[in-house]
Amino acid sequence: MGRRQTVTQTVEEWRRVPGHDDAYEASNLGCIRSLQRLLPKKNSLDDPCWFRGHEDMGHVTLHGHRAVELTTKICGNREYRKGYTVASIIAAAFFGPRPEGYVTHHIDGDLLDDCVDNLVYIPRGLLSSINLVNRPGHCRAEVVDRVNRELEAFVAMKEVIPA
Repeated sequence: MGRRQTVTQTVEEWRRVPGHDDAYEASNLGCIRSLQRLLPKKNSLDDPCWFRGHEDMGHVTLHGHRAVELTTKICGNREYRKGYTVASIIAAAFFGPRPEGYVTHHIDGDLLDDCVDNLVYIPRGLLSSINLVNRPGHCRAEVVDRVNRELEAFVAMKEVIPA
């Protein structure tokens, strides 16, 4: 799920997840994995232990996005986890931090396709326009054309900005 196969056999590239550099990686094909690492003691009697890394498929949210929970901090014997969409993690790993007022958007509209080629940062207002355009019978043709031109401009900018 989420892996895009092409005729050219895309090579999977893994990058560290910002804010979780020592624990997680994201791939250009839409996958998240935890890394093998030494976990601290849970109490004074325990020895530190190794955590074996694995690929995390996550779950699908009510809105149709893939999401995972990442451990943000281990404090004493408490582990703090926070949920993120897979698309936002991959975009942050490959494009850098998301600008203020922008959202991560799936170019082809498939919310389960989290490949880096299918993601782009767009202004929140443009996302609202896209959602309105996609509701049948709610927009005139010229509005649909304007929104499509704006989205194409952001996709074109993504292609000229180095990752």
